[in-house]
Formats: sequence, C-alpha cells, structure tokens
Amino acid sequence: MKLALLERKHAHYDRETIERYRLLFEGGRAIRARMHEFIQRNDVEPEAVYRRRVRAATYINYAAPIVNALASWLFTGPFGVRANEVESDDLPEWAGALRDRATGTQDIAAFLGRRVADALVAGRSFWKVEAAEAPPGITVADWRRQGLDKLQLCAVPAARVPHWHRDDEGRFRWLLEREECVELESFDAEERRVIEWTLWSASAPPRRWRLVVDPTKPTTPETDVPEVSDPELPQRPGVPFVSLDLPVELWMLNLVADPLVEITRKRNALSWAIDRVCYAMAVLYSSARKPINAMGAGYYLQLGKDDKLEYPAPPSTPFDVIESHVSKLKDELYRVVQQMAAGVDNNAASVGRSGESKTADAQSTQIVLIKLGALVRDALEQTFNLAAELLGQPERFSAYGLDQFNLESVGSLVEIVAGVSLAGVESRTLRSELHKQLASRALPHAPASVIAKINSEIDATPTLDAETDESDDETKDSDETKPDVSAVDQPTDATKVADLAFNGAQTGTMLDVVKSAAKGEIPRESAIAILMLAFPSIDSAEAEQVLGSIGKGFAPADETTPKPGAARQPPPTTGGG
Repeated sequence: MKLALLERKHAHYDRETIERYRLLFEGGRAIRARMHEFIQRNDVEPEAVYRRRVRAATYINYAAPIVNALASWLFTGPFGVRANEVESDDLPEWAGALRDRATGTQDIAAFLGRRVADALVAGRSFWKVEAAEAPPGITVADWRRQGLDKLQLCAVPAARVPHWHRDDEGRFRWLLEREECVELESFDAEERRVIEWTLWSASAPPRRWRLVVDPTKPTTPETDVPEVSDPELPQRPGVPFVSLDLPVELWMLNLVADPLVEITRKRNALSWAIDRVCYAMAVLYSSARKPINAMGAGYYLQLGKDDKLEYPAPPSTPFDVIESHVSKLKDELYRVVQQMAAGVDNNAASVGRSGESKTADAQSTQIVLIKLGALVRDALEQTFNLAAELLGQPERFSAYGLDQFNLESVGSLVEIVAGVSLAGVESRTLRSELHKQLASRALPHAPASVIAKINSEIDATPTLDAETDESDDETKDSDETKPDVSAVDQPTDATKVADLAFNGAQTGTMLDVVKSAAKGEIPRESAIAILMLAFPSIDSAEAEQVLGSIGKGFAPADETTPKPGAARQPPPTTGGG
C-alpha cells in the first residue's frame, strides 16, 4: 500500500497538539528537553544568550494537579456495571475477571481514572479489549481451564490512533493504529526506525503494514509499504477499541495550555531579570586614586572626608509588574477551568475569595464531574458489551453511579470530627458516621471489602460515652449493696465539678473576656453578659465572681512600669561610641 494512503489522518487528529499538551501535563524531564519550544527568543537577542536562557528555564506544573484532581474526584462515589435483565448485581465470572494488562490487576476504577486523565489531556482516550484466542493444538476447553482466555484492557495513546470511522450508532467501522519505534536487532547493529500500521475492521480480520526507514534512501508519498503477517493478530473481524471522547468545553488542556505557556514565559523572564540585574552594586565615590581593597563580610573600608559609598539598585517597578501579571494569569488559569480550589493559592486570603465563592467553585466542579461521569458510564458499558461479543456471551450491561462525589478533603473532615469532639456532641452514631466518611475519603481506591471491614470495626469500637455508661453501671451495682440515703438522686460534688470544668480553649476565651474588661475595652455589664451567653452553665452570680473587682476600682498593672525591686534596664543605644 502507498505510504500516502497510510499516512492519512482524521479531521480531529492533531499529533503535534497532543504531544505539546502531553509535555505540559508531564512536565519534568520531558519538557526540559524541549523547553526551546516554549521559551521565545527576543528580538536581536544573541544566540548564545538565548541558549543560556533556555538552559536556565524551569517549568512549574499546574496542569497535572488539576487533571488528577478531577480524575480522582470522579471515582469517589459508588459506581459499577450490572447485567441487564438480571436481578442480582453480581457480574458473570468472566466479566468479574476483566483486568488491566499493564498492571495485571482488576482495579477498573484506577484504569478508568488514568483514561479520564488521558482524555482531559488529549481530548480523547482509547483502550483495547483483548481476548486471547486458543492457539492451534489446544482445545478451547483446555484454554479456558488454564485461565488464558481472560479479557484484558490495554491503553492505547491517542497519538497512536490517527484515523478512524464510525457508523451511525457511534461504533467503529474501522480504525487505523500507527506505532513508531527504533529497533536494535543486535548490540553491534545500527539502529533503525520502524513504522507499523494496523487496520482493524468490523468486516474483515486485521491487517498490518511495516516500513523500515532507510536513512540513505528518501521516503516519498509514493513509497510502497509491504504488508506483513503477524501470528499475534486475531483471525476474526472486529474493532476491539473503546474511546472516551470529550466535548471541547471539557477538554481541559485545550482550555489551559495558553495560560500555562504564558505563565512559564513570564515567570522565567522575571527569574532571568532578577539573576541578571536585580542586585545592588557597591559604588564608591572618591577623589583618591589608590586601589580599593577587598570588600565584603569580614572586611572594612576607610572613607575619606569627601568620600561616600552607595548601593544603587535598578527600579523595582518592572519586576512588580511582571510578578502581578503572573499572579493574575494563575488566577485566570483556575478560573477558566472552574477549578480554582484544586490548585495552588486556593485559600480565600491569597486570592481574595469568600467562603460563598468557594461553595460556587464546588458547585461548578460538581457540574463538570456529572458531565464526565455520563461519558465514562457510556464508555464502561461499551467496554463490557464489547467484551461479551468477543467471548460470544449473551449478556449486555448497563453502568450506574458516577453521579455522586465526595469533594471535601480529608483535612476538612478531620476538622469536622475534631469540632464535634470539642463541642462535646453526645451522639455515638454521628461520630461513627464521620469516622466512616473519613476512612473512605482517606482510602478512595480501597476495595469495597476493606472499607466494609473498617466500617464494622468502627461500629464495634466502644466510644467514650459507652465506656462511661459501663462505668456508671458498675458504680450503680456497687451502690446497691450500700444503705439507702436521701441524696441518691442528687448529683455528687464530683459530678458538679465535671459539669462545670472547661477545657483549655474555653478557659482561654474566658480569660480574654476578663482582660478586655480590665483594660476598659468593654464595660463590666457587657463582660457579664458575654460570659453568660458563651458559657450557659454559669449564672450571673458566678460571672460576677469571675470578674471580681474589675470595673469597681480595680486597675491592671502598667506593663511599662518597673515592678518594685526590679533592676532598671539601660537606655537603648543606636550605635557605639
């Protein structure tokens, strides 16, 4: 087949854009090797200076945290697949054995999470459903008995699928897979560039073409590419591919790529300017012609009568402008994707947002995740239905879930749990449920069996209230053996002390109120009212007792007045004599 025919591309395929977005997502070593593609050369800038700027340039990856956050949040709620027309949620044995070929595990959530991340970067992601066929000489029964017919999911990078065609129902009629690599047949052999094309068709078995590029011979569109036979290709027709295609409004990297590049350029321009000129330089004005000795830490300089030493520095306005511009670009980056709370500087003080604004961000995140969840459910159904077709199984499947998400961080839940404990809420059910949510949030990808075991352990763990009840029961049993007294129903002195005791935070708050009243910042009557409102367990008489003589002639000691017997401090000095 002619090379020109094999190199045709789908209208929505753009290899250069996919690779560029992949660099922005991966960062690190990958983008450093191609930093010249992102750092512009200034007008009349010497080539040597430009190369130095490129070598010194760095990239801060803002894309990966946003993409990974969305992909992780998507699977924080329940989801799964069930066979149609079957009352039980249990999957057939063959469907439950579906596994990821790369990891060898059956963690479908982790596999789909990586495919969602790929789609957010490249606009779409592909994966292949593989069902190995029994080789000649082995019966199908023996093949299945050995467990070698298990289905596998194999991720295929979007850059490797340049062309495809679908029918009216969205199923692939054919798909072209292109893979390029460098081969080394032996240690002392020369490297050679090899390109393979595999055509998958719904009406014919797959076909493969292979081209070994000869650097000494030019390759033209009219070059004939030979077809090769490969025993690893299945002999049956079919396109065992599933794709997750995102609409333009959900293509994350397409929305943030330009802000990311602009941030990188401006931040590196600021860094280069700081390294070059943003340092004060010592300038000595002197009429003497004697040479200047070494200067710096551990040295001194003797100046003449009319000599002077200054440290002139460049104006800071240009640097402030660039820094402000970079900050605004970062804010715009998260505003564009409606995910400001997912990345750096995501507190209200740093970007000037209120709690209500953060709630709006969470609602926007919910909308994005719901749309993504619907697309992933469709792809999940296609995966299991395609697997059933490959194995000749009659079942068809429906996906559920991916519409409820836990967006609160583990830290937020810890604060809630601590707040409930601090407030002394006497509800064992509330505490147990909060601990269960904390466990599920801390282990988002743990198997359901592990989460169920943790929940049962939480339910079985006695709380402080339960232990107190048991202690009270034991006390009651021991009291039954003692003579009856009239004060049985009255609280004991120990109980009163326990009821009135305050923790450290409450005591600190009470002390602050007392100090404010002593300094005259609030009147005595207001301090009494505040104490009674903040601490309902104390009455007005007890509040009066807490304040004592404050507001009735008591004056706090002046901190600046030396106490009797205290040594006087010498006056501060501004220099040596």
